[in-house]
Amino acid sequence: MKDAPLPILGGRLSIEVRDAKGSLLSQSSQPMRSYVANFNRAVISQLTGVAQSLTRTTGVTGLGAVSANWLNNLGPSGSGAYGLVIGTSPRAVVGTDFKLGTPYLAGGTTANRFTYAPGTFISETKSVGTLTYRYQRTMTNNTGAALTVNEVGFIPHCTIGGTVTALMLAIRDVILPTVVPNLSTITVTYDLFAVK
Repeated sequence: MKDAPLPILGGRLSIEVRDAKGSLLSQSSQPMRSYVANFNRAVISQLTGVAQSLTRTTGVTGLGAVSANWLNNLGPSGSGAYGLVIGTSPRAVVGTDFKLGTPYLAGGTTANRFTYAPGTFISETKSVGTLTYRYQRTMTNNTGAALTVNEVGFIPHCTIGGTVTALMLAIRDVILPTVVPNLSTITVTYDLFAVK
């Protein structure tokens, strides 16, 4: 008897920049390449029930298993600490990354900060042999100057070991330098999929 093929995990990252009137300024899309070690270990912990070594965004590493809803914590309005997040570092992704290189924090009109809207889970799509989840978040530049985004990530706010809430980088991608003018928005969309 032949073994069933294992599902392939993948994804696509899309970026849109719009001005204050909603006009499209730039748009890009690329394959998502960057599930980091934390993501793989979190999935293993869910499938096996065995604690794995997970590194929080603080750099602290410990054994833990993530809660069942760890991918659903997308970030509230005004918080750039978790959910879909953006940053300035063009440094190449390595599997041991546990935070963005240089994240843009939330901060309204403060220099080098974005106003973060809440992250949203847009849809779950099932087609023959494929299951796709779409996550999206919009950030607004209200600083009075243009800001450049070079990296994007996904940081779930999850429960590790059943009791400790923690922030843990699961995905990090480096993108082409994307300029976001003052009073403009950047919308990040991740389409994560499993193909049988």
